[in-house]
This record gives sequence, structure tokens and C-alpha cells, in this order.
Amino acid sequence: MNSERLGTEKLIKLETQRIKILAFSIGGTIAWKYGLKSANIDSLICISSTRHRKETEKPKRELELYFSENDEFKPKKEWLGNMMFNYNSITGKDHHFYIEPEFTTQLSETLLKTTPQQGS
Repeated sequence: MNSERLGTEKLIKLETQRIKILAFSIGGTIAWKYGLKSANIDSLICISSTRHRKETEKPKRELELYFSENDEFKPKKEWLGNMMFNYNSITGKDHHFYIEPEFTTQLSETLLKTTPQQGS
């Protein structure tokens, strides 16, 4: 059994409430597969999850994808068009752009602005 499948099955057992997921690389693939099997995802943000290119269906939730322009394994534009969603292309970067402080700061600020705070 592969790590994606094990991770997905574990997530299904652990997450029984509605959740928002921010996932990186293979974690995005695991969360994607969880979203196909569970109705518990409100939204899914995947960063550099290039294995999505092998998927033929998508979760029926709010999706936001980030890929780097120079990642040789990123999904092709045809795949993105067939799956019918927009994505964010990070210019001039490779697969691991998400560890760069500039990107993490920008993403964090965006998430803080768009995520309702509890108790507010």
C-alpha cells in the first residue's frame, strides 16, 4: 500500500468534522484524495502538489492551487483546463518555492485576511 493511500485512510479516520486544509507537495495529494472520499472539506489550498496531474476528478469543494513556473512536474495547462479551475503560477521559481520566506509571508498574510477569526 502506498503512502498516499495510507495517509488518505488515516485522514478519513481522524477528521470527522468540517475542515479547511492547507497542504504542501504530497500532503496536497493526500488531502485531494481525502476530499474525493469525504464531504468534510470546506476548502483546500494545495501548494506545489504536482501529483495532481495524475488525477481525473477533483473534490467538489473550494480549491486553490499554487504551482511554480519552473517545476517540470507541474500539471500541464490542458489538465488545468480540463479540470476547470484557476491556479496561481509562481514566476521564476522551482518546486520548493514554498520554503522561501517571501512566499510564506505572503501566503500567511493572505490567509489571515481571508479566514474569519473565531470569536469575531
